[in-house]
Amino acid sequence: MDLLPTKFVIPPSSSLFCPLCEKLFKDPVISTCCGHTFCRKCVENSSILSCPLDGIRMGSNVIVSNRAVNGQLEDLLIWCRHTLYRVDSEDDFQVDEDGCQEQIMLGQRAIHEESCLSAWIPCPNSSNHCGKFRKMHFNDHLKVCEYKRCKFATKGCEFRGGDEKLQLHEVQCSFQETAVEWDSICDGENDDGLHAKYLVKAVKNLNERVGLLEKSKDEIINTLEKYNSNVINLSIQVEKLSQNIEKLLYIPKTNSVHQPASKSISDISSQNHRRTVSTTGLNTLDDVRSRSSSSAPSRMFSFAEPKIEMWKMPLSFKCVGTFRGHNGTIRSIASKGMYVFSGGDDQSIKVWDIQDKDMKNSKGCIATLKGHTGEIHAICTSGQYLYSAGSDKSIKVWDANTLKLLSSKGDAHLDVIGALMSTGKYIFSGSYSSIKVWRTVTLELLHSVSDIYHWVRAFAVSSKRKTVYSGSHNKVHLWSAEEPFTCLGELTHTHGSVYSLAVTNHYLIIGTYNQNTHLYNVVTHQHIKVLNAHIGIINDIVVSPSGNFLFTASYDHTVQLWDLVKLLPVQILSRHEGSVNCMTLRGDMLFTGSEDQEIKVYLYYQGLASKNLMVV
Repeated sequence: MDLLPTKFVIPPSSSLFCPLCEKLFKDPVISTCCGHTFCRKCVENSSILSCPLDGIRMGSNVIVSNRAVNGQLEDLLIWCRHTLYRVDSEDDFQVDEDGCQEQIMLGQRAIHEESCLSAWIPCPNSSNHCGKFRKMHFNDHLKVCEYKRCKFATKGCEFRGGDEKLQLHEVQCSFQETAVEWDSICDGENDDGLHAKYLVKAVKNLNERVGLLEKSKDEIINTLEKYNSNVINLSIQVEKLSQNIEKLLYIPKTNSVHQPASKSISDISSQNHRRTVSTTGLNTLDDVRSRSSSSAPSRMFSFAEPKIEMWKMPLSFKCVGTFRGHNGTIRSIASKGMYVFSGGDDQSIKVWDIQDKDMKNSKGCIATLKGHTGEIHAICTSGQYLYSAGSDKSIKVWDANTLKLLSSKGDAHLDVIGALMSTGKYIFSGSYSSIKVWRTVTLELLHSVSDIYHWVRAFAVSSKRKTVYSGSHNKVHLWSAEEPFTCLGELTHTHGSVYSLAVTNHYLIIGTYNQNTHLYNVVTHQHIKVLNAHIGIINDIVVSPSGNFLFTASYDHTVQLWDLVKLLPVQILSRHEGSVNCMTLRGDMLFTGSEDQEIKVYLYYQGLASKNLMVV
């Protein structure tokens, strides 16, 4: 019953809830030992040997179906699911006045909802552009749809348009002649002469198309050679710069610019002393660099990549691989060194190998981390550690090198933990009306806020790690990133619940329930622009290291790439078949996790993927 959106007309009686799982009965059974009713799975999978109500010993082999309770469940009145829309909580739904207003019995929902005229149907021509429509309005949309396919699409034509445009196009479609000719060849009523005539024309047409393909192939090869040459030149420049930096670090410091040609013994001794001081200074510099590396998020592998991406317009991201292995919705993802970590409804964290950039020789999932007893809603990395949290209300710390569980904090919050973020020194966690701050590794509780009055689903930290931003319903709070973690202010808006946050040197970026991404001036908090592209909740936001590009992931199954300099859309990534819930960017690779239980791997390419706004 909980697989479909459900809202009861009248809340069910407490007697219809299982004493073990405290949820509405599913396949209710009576224990013949104690006479109480439970869910069948609760009894069969439970390690409890005695009844929680009266303590009588019980077992899974002495249960029978409770048809009376099952009948009561089937008689419960619910709203048709085609009129429900999610509010804030995953289980909180409201009734849409424009949807179906039928009140149906729970046991009869399948019969009604299968034929309900308010059911949502995606446009068969292009669901990405047209979206979904109620069944009662579906035929009206098909009449005016502007993305209908040419009738010669099976022959290779990619043209789309409305009825009038299609009629004009199909008359002169370049694929039309080929289709007619081959149909004529297959017609047994034509004599051999006509067959030969049509065959010659068809072969000629095909030769022209092959010629175009060969030309395109040559252009692609030339472009690839050019890119490879650029990569080699850049690598040489990087190597030269690295050598110059090393030389600069090892230049001895002297007090005078000019050295005399002749030196006395005291001069030589003094110079040797200066060299000793210089060497000591160099060692001190190395120590400082070493300490800096240890305090910053450490790299577990020799995975060299620029801190700021070298992307230039025009550009595109292409899907180069898919990770499969989760048995439920993927809700969180993070990257560290040569690994990508993902967590979801199957209560496990998968560790994926990403050392092969084109994914041809990737080892895929190399480990599964288990320990959570509920859905994993949030993960993040800090230094050599991985942090995870979710429905079991616990926060766990893992060694990101050895993949071993180091510590766990049970009951860290009173409700589901939906957000985690690291500032380097501290871990911020968010739940319903609650934010807590923990010391890294030890998970010592340092600070707690309990007056947010709504779900805290997103965090972001400023580039200098001085300010932490938290998103809730119609508000973004600003907090000091250092003790005593005081509230620095709040940004009030009317965009609904905040599901994702990001901060650049110029913008505070907010992804909301109302399907839009909002840009605010990071200093004045003045609203700058609304980015419209999605038709679903903005579940996650990722900004490139330079702050020039933005990725937004949505419930509408797509990821949108934006140019933050010109504030324009660049590309739509549409490879998932469910809500895109999370993303992580690692060098030139973007990883996206979805409700379809898959992780898509996208790789940066210079140049456009297609003539129009790219959809890949």
